[in-house]
Amino acid sequence: MTKNYLHCLTETINPETTVIAFDLHNVVFKKQTKKIVASCIKLMPQGTWRYALNPVLWYRVYRFKAHSCVAEDIFHKVAAYYPGLTRFRGDFIRLTNTQRPILPVVQLLKQLKERGYKLYVLSNIGKETFTELSLKYPEISSYFDGAFTATAENNYTHKPHKEFYEEFKLLLATHGHHDKQILFIDDLKKNIVAATQCNIGGIHYTSARKLVSQFKHLRIF
Repeated sequence: MTKNYLHCLTETINPETTVIAFDLHNVVFKKQTKKIVASCIKLMPQGTWRYALNPVLWYRVYRFKAHSCVAEDIFHKVAAYYPGLTRFRGDFIRLTNTQRPILPVVQLLKQLKERGYKLYVLSNIGKETFTELSLKYPEISSYFDGAFTATAENNYTHKPHKEFYEEFKLLLATHGHHDKQILFIDDLKKNIVAATQCNIGGIHYTSARKLVSQFKHLRIF
């Protein structure tokens, strides 16, 4: 059974009491590694090989990644050292969004929406990247009532930092959900554990099949 962290939830889970938030990567979408590699190879003749073969650049990526989980943030920081990278910003976003929908989870979103649940994205995806992903998959995007993502305006604050969850709760309050409990689905246990410290219940996602089974077990739909 999928591990859950529901001790923060004090009411029965239903559309009147609960907002459900979903991570995107490895929960709603799955990275298409082979397509990403193929696209990277196609970009080589345009000059990306100069950066791909630069060990100092990769060292900077490694250092930035130690402090940020937001790909968009890391790209901008590296580009500050290598301004020529900026012309590949659109390509970078397209590569980052080379994702395929996890269909059983998409079907789950549809069913939850039909039941009347308010659904939100709670993800470390960058704002620009999320905008492009939403345009790529408008039907999936339509299931969500809102999104809280990492942005330059909030200094790319991200999970599992407490500030990220607290700012998400403030967003929900502005949408009229200040009195509702929150159920959060994420594939990383550390993000779920951190969320519980902000009084957000969670389910640790390991597979679509197990998630659907857990939702049925909890009679969420």
